[in-house]
Amino acid sequence: MARLVANIPVIRAGLPPIIIPMEKRQLYLEILAKYHLARGTIQAGDEFFGNPDEIQPLLVGAMV
Repeated sequence: MARLVANIPVIRAGLPPIIIPMEKRQLYLEILAKYHLARGTIQAGDEFFGNPDEIQPLLVGAMV
């Protein structure tokens, strides 16, 4: 249910829903945890994605 709710703004923006295949889910959660540790808790009004140069090191070793 949470993934459905999280996809509502994505779909409203005209983008396809975010789907994480089961075989990549653990990797996704690990990258998400690294991002959370690097950026801290996102507050209302914060820039969500930040600088791409900050995100790239989190993806090292990830097969996207």
